[in-house]
Amino acid sequence: MTVKGRGTGRVGAWLLSAWVLLGTGQAIESPLTSAAVQAAFQEGQKLGRESDQAYPFAPNAVYHTADTLRLDPANGDIDAVVIGTPYERIRYQGYVAAIGEDKIGAQEARTRANLPDGSVAVLIFAHGSKPEDQEFLSGIQGVTMRLGGATLTPVALRRSGTSLSQYPDTPGEIGERFTGTATYIFRLTPAQYRASGTIRFTDATGKAFNIPVQLSKYR
Repeated sequence: MTVKGRGTGRVGAWLLSAWVLLGTGQAIESPLTSAAVQAAFQEGQKLGRESDQAYPFAPNAVYHTADTLRLDPANGDIDAVVIGTPYERIRYQGYVAAIGEDKIGAQEARTRANLPDGSVAVLIFAHGSKPEDQEFLSGIQGVTMRLGGATLTPVALRRSGTSLSQYPDTPGEIGERFTGTATYIFRLTPAQYRASGTIRFTDATGKAFNIPVQLSKYR
């Protein structure tokens, strides 16, 4: 199962079958220590220098379609939903810097990650419902997280630009669509760092999503 590279960084294909379990199962750290920031950065740098695969979002994916290279109207516009933590976002920036041969340090990676301590990001990877559709990200509505009896709303929203991607497993057509990523930032209380709940939203087609999430799985 593959999701094509797009959205934040556009760093190429990322394999949902590539279960590189980095920094998982330890619960969200907040605040991040200097040692943790350095460790996350070095993990990303190592991935960028040594791996022949793309960045492994898979351990943090809470939803993806059965075949992310196939367009299926029953799936709506959404390809995948991923949880980003401060640790993971620093690791990602370390990876991006390594593959781009951008000589930065751990603190610069943390700045570029732009995810404060005590926050999580919900990254929604989506595509247009028609070949000409580039407005699909603005059609994602009502994004909330329900954790431990509390309903959280985003404190920030960042939308990527759009770029063309192909879905070659689509029968009867080339399967070319504009794709992009909408990132929603949520602030947590310490009691919510290990909480379970759901992520809810509707996409531009009107399809409703209610996705289970267990934050204790993510560092």
